[in-house]
Amino acid sequence: MKNNLEIVTIGTASRDWTMVGSEDGPLTWGDKKEAESVYEGLGGGAANAAITFARFGLKTGIVARLGKDESGKKIIQNLKSEGIKVFPAWDVKHATALSAIALNKAGERLVFSHRGASDNLTEKDVPTGALASDWWYVVPGRITAPIIFKLMNTALKKGIRLAINPSKSFIHRADFVRRLADISVLLVNREEAGMLVNLPPAADPIAMLRKIPSGVAVITDGPRGSWAKDNSGIYHAGVFPEKKIADRTGAGDSFGSAFVASIIRNKPITEALRVASANATSMVETIGAQTGILRSAQLRSPRFKDFVIKKVA
Repeated sequence: MKNNLEIVTIGTASRDWTMVGSEDGPLTWGDKKEAESVYEGLGGGAANAAITFARFGLKTGIVARLGKDESGKKIIQNLKSEGIKVFPAWDVKHATALSAIALNKAGERLVFSHRGASDNLTEKDVPTGALASDWWYVVPGRITAPIIFKLMNTALKKGIRLAINPSKSFIHRADFVRRLADISVLLVNREEAGMLVNLPPAADPIAMLRKIPSGVAVITDGPRGSWAKDNSGIYHAGVFPEKKIADRTGAGDSFGSAFVASIIRNKPITEALRVASANATSMVETIGAQTGILRSAQLRSPRFKDFVIKKVA
């Protein structure tokens, strides 16, 4: 290991406000709903992933652009309380990213996101300390493609392994598709995978994975589970039964980061899928993007022991 950090996440960190309605009906424009409860929390793909890595025992850092405001201070305090080394890039013109989330009793949500300072991350915002880590976990959000490609080039030059959960704005780009072989772990959902390899979403995920040249690739598909490939083959995993569906916010981040944490620890891909599914299940049972993130000891719970994973190719 090059320094004290095993992984650094790069991307968004936000402050989240979640209101839970007293009804289980759909969220419809023009309606006026009563909020039964209100939750203040933190979110953003890079922050969510960093907390998973830290709770799983990895020495973790984060690079995120924040506004010079109370929200930015709260985010840093929370991350530091988890033992995460924070490399903040301060933006004096834009506020820290903010999300307002409305939930009904069934866990369905309506999200308004103000990206704020997070959109303005530059290559210069990544300091020397972050450059010395073993892995980068990149969650682009709406960070511009030229910046992400510069970061990828820097990582390759420095011998840093890349895990990327790309946003839809990158999926359709031919220049990103040409770079897939440079990515150690690629994380996409089924719709994104189809866009990436020019297949319809209804296509077989096995066929999709065969067209993705990155070393390890994962396709998630909600209640239908997930598919993953490495040099040993292609696997399909089911899902753990949820006790309830409270809030799906952050479930994708919790799945992807837990999967990558296992890969960093040299666990087999089957174990990575189990751990990732457990973390995502815990997330959807709680309100907030970080509330349900597990700690490594909780993964040994009998509840998360039995899990169906099959080699399918």
